[in-house]
Amino acid sequence: MIKIESLTKYYNDFKALDNISFEVGQGDIVGLLGPNGAGKTTTMRIMTGYLSYDTGTVNIGGYDPQEKPIEVKKLVGYLPENPLLYEEMTVKEFLSFIAQVKEVKSYPDEIERVIEITKIKDRVNQIIGTLSKGYKQRVGLASALIGNPPILILDEPTSGLDPNQVIEIRELIRSMKESKTIILSTHILPEVEEVCNKVILIDKGKIRAIDSIEGIKNMSKGAATVIIKCEENKKATEVLSKMKYIEGIENREDEIEAFIKEESYKKEILEELVKARVGVFEFYSPKVSLEDVFHRLTIKEGDNE
Repeated sequence: MIKIESLTKYYNDFKALDNISFEVGQGDIVGLLGPNGAGKTTTMRIMTGYLSYDTGTVNIGGYDPQEKPIEVKKLVGYLPENPLLYEEMTVKEFLSFIAQVKEVKSYPDEIERVIEITKIKDRVNQIIGTLSKGYKQRVGLASALIGNPPILILDEPTSGLDPNQVIEIRELIRSMKESKTIILSTHILPEVEEVCNKVILIDKGKIRAIDSIEGIKNMSKGAATVIIKCEENKKATEVLSKMKYIEGIENREDEIEAFIKEESYKKEILEELVKARVGVFEFYSPKVSLEDVFHRLTIKEGDNE
């Protein structure tokens, strides 16, 4: 559904995007992750046709947004971080206006559908300017859903929502994955883990990583690792050092950290240790948080450039 190749964007002399490439297919919920100023919003605006680009190719459902902006806008539901709302209108008036602009047939039924989905029924007759930020965000999401577009591009979709609303919007996003392609930008790392099946990590206009959540986490240490706690550390270290699966061993006071070639070798390693009767009482792979990976791939790598 979405294919970006060698995309570069300048703001005068500043290179906001530096030769980025990625693909997103139907059923993917992709988290566009990166620090402030990384290029996330610029990327989203280019995909929706709101911004031009300098070099590369952008394919959104078969169309280039620079050449066919109207066709792209028909395919894409876009929620900017700060939705453009006509605050003097009521919620229902605004959604009716958007539906007519999008030329949605039987738009009263469509409005009822998105009102129900986003749970704003109790605010339909309220002036938008008097709504809380959370409800304004919901109205923006409702407008993005009008016309049931196959692609959703959401910039900070849970911004300003209370905890219960955040849970509801995350569940809504997950419920649409079978029928839609979804890209969302967020600063909330747990949100990426809960909602997305894929991550594009961008920093300083460059893509640092593209992978599944688990794949991204596994990048943190390079080699797979396993922690071993046993009664006889010295004997266990001797056994481990003879194994072809082991690439390195770090022996600490109360545990051993073994660096292995692949996660799949863990079963064989444990079996060898049990046979050696070293008294294994803990054997596990350390958990790596998305925050750790985010820090390593942005702050640390960025400092080395």
